[in-house]
Formats: sequence, C-alpha cells, structure tokens
Amino acid sequence: MDALRFTLVGEGPSDKNLIPILAWALREQGVGIARGYFARWDVLPKRPKTIVEKIVAGLSLQECDLLFVHRDADQLDPNPRRKEVLNAITEAKIKVPAVPVIPIQETEAWLLIEETALRKAANYPNGKCEITLPSIRNIEKCRDPKMALQRVLREASEQSPQRLKRFDIPSAIARVVDHISDFRPLRNLTAFKNLESDLAVLQARGWK
Repeated sequence: MDALRFTLVGEGPSDKNLIPILAWALREQGVGIARGYFARWDVLPKRPKTIVEKIVAGLSLQECDLLFVHRDADQLDPNPRRKEVLNAITEAKIKVPAVPVIPIQETEAWLLIEETALRKAANYPNGKCEITLPSIRNIEKCRDPKMALQRVLREASEQSPQRLKRFDIPSAIARVVDHISDFRPLRNLTAFKNLESDLAVLQARGWK
C-alpha cells in the first residue's frame, strides 16, 4: 500500500506519543506513507467513556483506513486487556480494520529506549551526567514507567533544584519520541511483538 490513513484512539493526551511509533511500524510493513491522526475528546460536546464509545467517536472525528485502539495492560500479562479491546472492537461494529495497542504497564516505557533522545528532549544534548535507564529486557517490568521517564528527563536536564521547579516535564516528554533515531529496540518487547504480528496479518490480507 502506498499511503494509509490511521487513527489512534487512546486513553489520554500523552498517548499521542504513539503516533510516530505506529507510523514507523506501518512503514516496516511496506506502507509507503502512513498519516496518523490522534483522536481528541476535547473537541467533542460529550466525552466518550467506554472503549466502544471511544472507537465510535474516533471514527466520527476522522475518516481512516486503519484504527489503532490503545490501552495499557497495567500488568505483565497483556492478554486480558487485549481480549477486552478486541471485544469492544467487535461490539462497535466498525467497517475499518482495527488493531489493539497494549503496552505492558504504561506507554511511557516505550520512550525509555534511547539515551540521546532523552538528553535532547531535556534540552541538554551534550550533558555528561550519568542517567540510569532500564535495560530493554527489563522495560516491561518497570512498575512506574511514567515516573521513571520524568526522573530521567530531570537528570538529563542537569538543572539546579531551583530551576527544576520550572522544568516543563509534559513538554519534555512530548519531545522524546521525535528525537528517537531508531525504534527497532522495541522489537524486544512482548507488547510490540504482538502489535507487529497483528500488522503483518493485515498486510497479508491487503490491509482489509
């Protein structure tokens, strides 16, 4: 497929960080151009609450060829959450293919893969202080990736305690994914392997 439009239905605003990762995963499956749209609930008169409502609302906001539905597993076994999402996709009775995106623990774990990207996101690319990242094989065991990511960005900024009080963590987190040079380390993660397996099935079917 030369071009594909996809929509991401997430749990919160920070899930927008998944868009470049999903676009890369699609290109790895032979999609020439992957254009992603993040479903924003703040533009709707009524915020959807259930997964089914979010799926329907996401498709109403933007036409697409493929829908991604994200939910964190919040445990080492992603299967219960995956089943929940697949059931919601079936219940929504949508006409486009949909793929679950189920990071183990939290999405932020997928941003802890490249030291250089984190230093750049912290606006101190040439920093020399040592920052501690979980090994790729232990990322999915990290109990609180969100807090780990915030800690690493603060360390990488090398700012004084007083200046750290003004350090814009949300903006720094939003910058991380744009500085990651290589998403291939994600292929070591169970959750990402599941995602690529689902995409390979769709690719074999001609994205139908």
